[in-house]
Amino acid sequence: MATSQAILRLGADGHLSTLAGTYPGNGREPPGPVDGIGTKARFDGIGAMAISPTGDLYVTDGGVLRKATPEGKVDTLNPCGIEPLSGCVISYVGGIAVDPAGTVYFTTDEYQIYRLTPDGKVALLAAGRPTCSSVACPASASTRRTRIS
Repeated sequence: MATSQAILRLGADGHLSTLAGTYPGNGREPPGPVDGIGTKARFDGIGAMAISPTGDLYVTDGGVLRKATPEGKVDTLNPCGIEPLSGCVISYVGGIAVDPAGTVYFTTDEYQIYRLTPDGKVALLAAGRPTCSSVACPASASTRRTRIS
């Protein structure tokens, strides 16, 4: 579970502890994002979360992709990959999911779906945009979709 700026762990004994980050408004530290271990890590605003088979927790944080290990080590990931995908520019990460093999799937505000493999390779899986010009498209509006791979 998480607050907007901390990842909390519920122990088998029912004890709630901080895995990473800090509680908002504690007055000691400004919000993040800052990589670190435990309470040294900072978050801007935790959004979506997904857990991998190894226990790593992937979170969206103020539009960026972050990974927290079971030990509380938090790193900001490059959503364009270790070897950046040609032409990849991601300004905001939205939804996130992890499959049984540990592959991370995430969406962007550009109507794209990406795959990030455990070895850091990224692939654009699909892209599309609503065809209507309004922010609030009517339910009947069609969407242009492009399957990439």
